[in-house]
Amino acid sequence: MTAREHRSNHRVQPFTISTPSYLGRPMRIPLFVAGVLCCVVGVIWILQGINVLPGSFMTGHMKWAVYGAFLLLAGVGLSVAARRPRV
Repeated sequence: MTAREHRSNHRVQPFTISTPSYLGRPMRIPLFVAGVLCCVVGVIWILQGINVLPGSFMTGHMKWAVYGAFLLLAGVGLSVAARRPRV
């Protein structure tokens, strides 16, 4: 077999995006738990910020509702990313 024949038999694999190996099953569980915790804390901050949940220095300050909304969105993103099936 010549070098040219050898090269013609070689097929280039297409570029695919897959989950990195460090996001295997053991890492996905803590990511999901962290996402759920972020969601819970985010909801608490929202409720305190809009003065529904009293008893904190955050009660009645709208900036905490905004921070809570961002944390809630981050938590949902983490949870969804952790639950995505591997490709």
